[in-house]
Amino acid sequence: MSTPMPRVFTLPPELRHRAWKALVKELGIVDATRFVMAVEPGVGDSVEKYGKLWEGMTLEEVHHGILKAKERGEISP
Repeated sequence: MSTPMPRVFTLPPELRHRAWKALVKELGIVDATRFVMAVEPGVGDSVEKYGKLWEGMTLEEVHHGILKAKERGEISP
C-alpha cells in the first residue's frame, strides 16, 4: 500500500495576505499562527513558510503581536 501524497493548494499572494490579515484581526497573531500550523501539513521549509505567512508585516508589527500575546499569557515569556 502506498502512502498518500499530501494535497498542495496554491493561493494567489493577495488572497493569502488578506486571509492572514483577517485571521490576525479576529484571533490575534499567536492564535492565527497556531491555527495555520494546525491546518497546514508539516512539510517544506518552515523559514520560507513563515516568511510568506508574515509577508507584508513589518518587524515591528510581528514584534508588537508577540509582546501583546505575552501580556495576555498566550505565550510564555
